[in-house]
Amino acid sequence: MTVEMNRFVLSAAVVAVLGITAGQAGAGLLAYDGFESYTPSTTTTVAGGNGGTGWVGAWQGTNVTNPVVRDSAYDYSNGVVVIDGGDQSLRLSHAHDAYINRQFATQTGTVYFSLLLTVNTALANNHYVVFALSDSPSQAQSAASGLNNTSNTTLGVRLTSTDFNSASNVSSNTSVFQNQTYLLVGRVAKEAGLSPTAYDRLDLWVNPATLTEPAYNARVNRSIHPGSTLSWFTVRTVNLNGTQDYRLDEIRIGTTWESVVAIPEPATLALLAAGAVVMLSRRRENHA
Repeated sequence: MTVEMNRFVLSAAVVAVLGITAGQAGAGLLAYDGFESYTPSTTTTVAGGNGGTGWVGAWQGTNVTNPVVRDSAYDYSNGVVVIDGGDQSLRLSHAHDAYINRQFATQTGTVYFSLLLTVNTALANNHYVVFALSDSPSQAQSAASGLNNTSNTTLGVRLTSTDFNSASNVSSNTSVFQNQTYLLVGRVAKEAGLSPTAYDRLDLWVNPATLTEPAYNARVNRSIHPGSTLSWFTVRTVNLNGTQDYRLDEIRIGTTWESVVAIPEPATLALLAAGAVVMLSRRRENHA
């Protein structure tokens, strides 16, 4: 084989490796927002913002004067899972019962979501910050995870069928501490057998370290009625006093674990490319 042909084969292999890796991460991704396209501000609400990709419309808000996008970034690294938070994030600090939500393409199958959560100020037992998937902007029937039990500061999950406060919380036994960034991954499915058409299972992972789906940290089985579709992502905060600083970043909605977790970083892609070059070079030498 000629030198030119060897170079061509190596280049093609590198491109293939990078393409496969990026394709695995991108396949199944429905919507994403990393808040990089917003103008940083201490007063402007995110409601009305239309950044990110894949969403049906802009962010909406109820009783929202603040969250806002600020000049800060939060990254996550655990095992082989590395997520770059970029240069900006979303601040949650509104004092009253507040909602922000955004619509994505309607789904009838299993839906995953992931996000980065960081708390920069002292936590209190009654701080309430949850992230929910539902079939409408209302959170009455939803699959919710986060700090959704006002008696402690542990992450948990709940499925609501008629009213959000009617469901009990299932704890992940993972406490949230100040100045630490957490990767939350949720999975909503129709698998528990409680209803033939409704979503009846919610799983939560906290700080996963693998690119394949591991054992969950918390699970709840309960039918959502009506709950045969999912099309809205909602953030709800209660009992914050306006001075708290909860940060939200890197929101992903997808149909596979890989689409919301396996996000290849530039350094990872470079290592994969280098590995492909070394492997094929050795193979060529063995056949010389």
